[in-house]
Amino acid sequence: MAAAAPDSDEPPLLVIVPGLKGSHLKKKRSCCGLLPSLCCGRIYVNFWRLITGACCGCGDQMKLPRRYDADGRQLRDDLVPDGIVADVRICCGCIKLSTMYAPLVTVGETHTNQDVAVFSYDWRRSPAEAGDQLEAFVEAQLKKRRSGAQHGAQVVVHSNGALLSWPVLNRRPELFHSLLLIAPAFAGNVGFMPDLSTTGDENNAVAFNSTMQTPEHWLGWASQYFFHPLVTQKMAEGRPQFAEADGTPVEVDLHNLQHWKENLLGPYHPDSGVTVSADDERFMEQTLAQAREYRGRICRDESVEYPPIGVLVSTCDDRTVTTWRRPSPGEPSRRRALVAVGDL
Repeated sequence: MAAAAPDSDEPPLLVIVPGLKGSHLKKKRSCCGLLPSLCCGRIYVNFWRLITGACCGCGDQMKLPRRYDADGRQLRDDLVPDGIVADVRICCGCIKLSTMYAPLVTVGETHTNQDVAVFSYDWRRSPAEAGDQLEAFVEAQLKKRRSGAQHGAQVVVHSNGALLSWPVLNRRPELFHSLLLIAPAFAGNVGFMPDLSTTGDENNAVAFNSTMQTPEHWLGWASQYFFHPLVTQKMAEGRPQFAEADGTPVEVDLHNLQHWKENLLGPYHPDSGVTVSADDERFMEQTLAQAREYRGRICRDESVEYPPIGVLVSTCDDRTVTTWRRPSPGEPSRRRALVAVGDL
């Protein structure tokens, strides 16, 4: 599309930011020279890994180093983002197994006649890091369009995408024409605590593969720590995140490592299959501190002139669990993990 004049009616650039697990990940370098695309190319989502587990005998390839460098950035592995997960296909893309973000991309390209730029990122890592990348990405995309600097981008974000984009909006509102938040992960959530705590949890299974996502992985994936609510945050109607079976609140600070230990949460759950080392605990403490500080940035800044903002939420009855209860009132948390009871 030819660049329009600054005063044209050209629709704004549409930027789509997916949520957790919404970006493909691939290896920067192939481990073999013959069939890199089949053996060692895209690791997630890879059809053969979905149906067989480990790919070509290479074993697990999605763990991140549980260490930070001198600048407070988590060390990297060999994976890089490789586009949005629009849908999952096999047979060279001829057969579609499931659809994810394809409709969002399509609506901009076909219904609103917009240029679409999709931002993919390593969803395992800190949203603060991804937010810096998003800021640079939007700025670069707008510079390609003559009217970009005047109008900004129409940014559509989902779930974790809201976490990484809101601080960008606070510091660079001129980059945004508007912002649509789809099920934003602003309030903090404990709904996926079983994913972090229990080996074989159904939410960790991807098709026939139960090796890509496990409590062992989640321990080193910094992103999940940023989802947890601050200790001062309560859910709808004042409900606590954790409670006894009779509803009595159990105060759990998910940014305090000791509370994870005392309540047998995440890698400390007896069914996690994880042995936590001293180095792992140092990593957790650093990440929890970063997550606490970052969640403090998810707030309205009165000095910012915000663009139009919309929120899209689901009316589905299958809601996210917001409270976890222990099976017996008053049972010492050091002896039993907090578990979900009933439809909360």
